[in-house]
Amino acid sequence: MSKTKYKYNPDTLSYDEVEVTWGTRLKKLSFHLISGVVFSVLLILLSYSTIKRWGRVEAERDLEVMRLELEEKKKQIAFNEEVMKDIEKRDNEIY
Repeated sequence: MSKTKYKYNPDTLSYDEVEVTWGTRLKKLSFHLISGVVFSVLLILLSYSTIKRWGRVEAERDLEVMRLELEEKKKQIAFNEEVMKDIEKRDNEIY
């Protein structure tokens, strides 16, 4: 059952029946599709830069953490070398 569309005619002060053709349906459909695509592209472009920025910030944070861990490991290695030299010195003094 199709809906009947009416439009007000101010000249005759009555409502006239309007035929909904395939052309008008196609125009409405294309308008909605084009506006949806444009909105989607804008949303993707805006969110891409934000997501990329978040990824960069996270990568920089990870890099800083790794640098701190590397410094800790270097300190630990230096301390272990000191201990090994001390043990070697004690060992050589015993014999």
